[in-house]
Amino acid sequence: MRRFLLLALLILIGPAASSAPAQDADPGLTIERIYGSDEFRAQGFGPVRWLEDGGYTALERDENGQNLIARYDPASGERSVLLDAAALTPEGENRALPIADYQWSADGRRMLIFTNTRRVWRYHTRGDYWVKDLAS
Repeated sequence: MRRFLLLALLILIGPAASSAPAQDADPGLTIERIYGSDEFRAQGFGPVRWLEDGGYTALERDENGQNLIARYDPASGERSVLLDAAALTPEGENRALPIADYQWSADGRRMLIFTNTRRVWRYHTRGDYWVKDLAS
């Protein structure tokens, strides 16, 4: 009985095992492509900061890969862009600041931006700090 089952299994699996590889397989998939490029990198989210009114802001990327700050209302799910890439681009530059972290002032009118970070010992504590005033 075992021989019969083994023979039946080989007959059924044999053609499938010897068939050509699937047409949708990507022959160009390499270790370098997986780990050495951003093609398979997961999209990040944040940092996120809660606001006094119950909403929150999040650092996101626009369609060009530049930073923007979006505001979310948790009750309605409504999203609005507070600071787009143009608002986060310093005068004379052509790209938005590469934001590592940010913090809102107590009144919510200014934002402290931490950018161009460098590692000191274990943490990224050295860098440039910018203040963005939403009114100006």
